[in-house]
Amino acid sequence: MKLLENNGYKKYKTNGKNDVIYPFSECFYQKRIVDEKGIKYHIQLVCYSASPELNLKQSWLLDFSINEPFYTFREHYIKLETQEDLEKLEKKCELFWTVFKCAYYELYS
Repeated sequence: MKLLENNGYKKYKTNGKNDVIYPFSECFYQKRIVDEKGIKYHIQLVCYSASPELNLKQSWLLDFSINEPFYTFREHYIKLETQEDLEKLEKKCELFWTVFKCAYYELYS
């Protein structure tokens, strides 16, 4: 998806229905969020293909996990059509990380 790729997300293919982390997914996009201290966290946006036989449209999942302390924030059926939609999701992740005073994923030396 160009919107994600144009905003620094990298695409990863999954194993479809056999995927261990995101079963039945098509792929996911990941973005590393960094500042001057290091890597703060990663955002995953998971794509599920349309399934006409099940009458399902393509859908997206926001998967946001923090290592220390371990928290997971998942939001299903997110709206991901415009730059504004993406910016809202990224702001939500930053707010989550800040409010829960999460540790950095990795600090620079």
